[in-house]
Amino acid sequence: MKAQKNANAAASAPRQHYFATCPKGLEAVLARELRGLGIEAVQESVAGCYFDCAQAQAYNVCYKTRVANRVVLVLLRRGFDSGEALLQAATACDWQAHIDPAQSVHIDFNGSNAFIRNAKYGAQLVRDALNDYFRARDEDRIELDNFRPDVRLYARLFKRRFTLGIDLVGASLHQRGYRGDGGEAPLKENLAAALLMLCDWPALAAQGASFVDPFCGSGTLLIEAALQAANIPSGYLRDDWPLLRLASADQSAWQACVDNAYVDLQNLSLPCRIAGSDVSRNAVDIARQNVARAGLAEVVEVSRAAITDLESADCFANATGLLLANPPYGQRVGDKQQLDELYAQIGALLKQNCAGWQAGILTDNAELGWRTGLRSFRQHKVYNGNIECRLLRYEVSSDSQLKPRARDAAGQRVGGLRQAAAPLSEGAKMLANRLRKNLRRLKPWLATQTAPSYRVYDADLPEYAVAIDCYTALPLTGIAKNTASSPASNPATNAAPLQYFHLQEYAAPASIDEATAGRRVSEAVQAVCEVFDVPAQQVVLKRRERQRGKQQYAKFSSQLPDLVIREGGYPFIINLGKYLDTGLFLDHRPLRRLIGERCRGKRFLNLYAYTASATVHAARGGARSSVSVDMSKTYLAWAARNFELNEMPFQQHLLERADCGEWLQSCERCFDVILLDPPSFSNSSRMAHTLDLQRDHADLIKRSMALLEQSGELYFSTNRRGFRLAPELLAVYTVEDLTDATHDPDFQRPRPSHYCWRITNRKGS
Repeated sequence: MKAQKNANAAASAPRQHYFATCPKGLEAVLARELRGLGIEAVQESVAGCYFDCAQAQAYNVCYKTRVANRVVLVLLRRGFDSGEALLQAATACDWQAHIDPAQSVHIDFNGSNAFIRNAKYGAQLVRDALNDYFRARDEDRIELDNFRPDVRLYARLFKRRFTLGIDLVGASLHQRGYRGDGGEAPLKENLAAALLMLCDWPALAAQGASFVDPFCGSGTLLIEAALQAANIPSGYLRDDWPLLRLASADQSAWQACVDNAYVDLQNLSLPCRIAGSDVSRNAVDIARQNVARAGLAEVVEVSRAAITDLESADCFANATGLLLANPPYGQRVGDKQQLDELYAQIGALLKQNCAGWQAGILTDNAELGWRTGLRSFRQHKVYNGNIECRLLRYEVSSDSQLKPRARDAAGQRVGGLRQAAAPLSEGAKMLANRLRKNLRRLKPWLATQTAPSYRVYDADLPEYAVAIDCYTALPLTGIAKNTASSPASNPATNAAPLQYFHLQEYAAPASIDEATAGRRVSEAVQAVCEVFDVPAQQVVLKRRERQRGKQQYAKFSSQLPDLVIREGGYPFIINLGKYLDTGLFLDHRPLRRLIGERCRGKRFLNLYAYTASATVHAARGGARSSVSVDMSKTYLAWAARNFELNEMPFQQHLLERADCGEWLQSCERCFDVILLDPPSFSNSSRMAHTLDLQRDHADLIKRSMALLEQSGELYFSTNRRGFRLAPELLAVYTVEDLTDATHDPDFQRPRPSHYCWRITNRKGS
């Protein structure tokens, strides 16, 4: 009853905006954890998640999160074009609501751009903003303290986007307080916790499963496993919480949070057994000391043993369990020449002792996983420090043991082993080299993306006239309609996605015979499989040419499953096999992002909405309402599924089936933001007239502008090659060319994939 009252009170309390940071690659795990802590409005970002909640809920996150590094109360988050604009906006923040002018402050500023060339200058701007704010209220200047400040400010600048807030936790939350010396090759606590979550350890522990770590090192995995099994909050050992020093602190809410999470360590018992071992005597000593500091000496076992000594260990007596290990890395501790043998020993231990168990291995070289002789059913990309790693997950059974068989026609994995593929032709090698070159060019940008879907090649070589898109996705399974938990519980949001490739062949000119064209397409598939190390089953090939009549919606194959990708933290359904298009035009990614940023509190109209992905960005970005219009029943049904996946209320976000041209004539509503993205050509039988965009776009834009509020914005986009905007529009409206600004690096080529303009009413007109 008390917990329910607290939940009701939190739900009715004022909501604030927060940002929780986390190690790169763990964004989806953090989002899942936040939702599990009762936070509903969660948006994944790079190396963190934004969320909205009441103060008491934020306290709960600070005290309990196992994955986040820090939690920030966001005061300012927007784009800026100059240092002066940033200074003015920072000065306008309500600092007195949170900071006493007598308190000392540290400004943690990171990032630079064209107008803020270094972090020192950025921090000075924030300091000036604070001083201007308090000086205007007859207060003293703020004292800076870079060592033991009362308040820490968090400031991050990426391109023109600036985030400013108050750090609620101080020292990184991964520093639980139980670790002394790290031992050799330490694993950070929040990464260890995330690995356990990815392996479903909390659910396994509740069922009484055992946990074993045969390379326990300093004991981090063991301790985090025990904390999760006992539901002990991650902050139970911390005694310094900067959030309590703020003027806005609610001491009673914090105490209630701590009291509600209390666990009696003196009388602790677990529903499961937790045991670890290591060959190093020093590591075992350190692990035991850390376990004792954590107050878990009675429930966590640590012993000295090599992995070959565990064949008859009684820690495997349970019928179900999880073996999770962080073996030595070739680039850091272990000798690479010995790693093959070590992984074979891990495989032998699993096959002999762990039938019916789950297993997870963290490695910086996924190919070593094959040395276990077991087939991993899932892989998660994570980062241990700056080392890119894979968490290989196994279900130990006779079915998961690898049995080498003959190669299939594409030379791909058969029965789990990758067999030697047929040698690449000279042409395929040339294409493979171009793919690698493109990946090197895109690498800095891809490093900023979470589970990216992107274009890697677009007819760069005249001999290989194909467009190649990579979709990082998972099959759509188990998502129930209208359930708030579905995106979080579905594998699409918390499991490791796979890479699928969509190859669209441009129709070859008449001078190229069919046999040559077919050979080149086969070589393109070979090159993709080679460079990205994927089986041919994850590559889909189509021919791209002008679609006529019913061809626009013709089905290709209904056998391929629907997939879920994430863009901007939001899930979207795609299908690589049913139609020529996949359900999401990747080149419009920046435009969708811009729509999401411009629609907070506004009314949005999406014309020629397709699968309404832009509407999802608008709604999740805070749009007050929206209308999405399209003539295709197929795509509107697809849009409805995207809405359900993103928990968008249909009474607030309408889907209407109509010819957009006719709909514009009859509509009497007004909108603040309109997206007009028509096809280049359409002659559907449901239309009174054909649509030729070059001929008809001026009339469409004028009709759309008639529905726009005086201060509103219309975004007009087209993929038609050689398109020319009608000069008459420039004389009537204010027109801003956004073509370059709406192309991410994967689509930055000499010929733009689309044209885009922002059109507004002239002032005073």
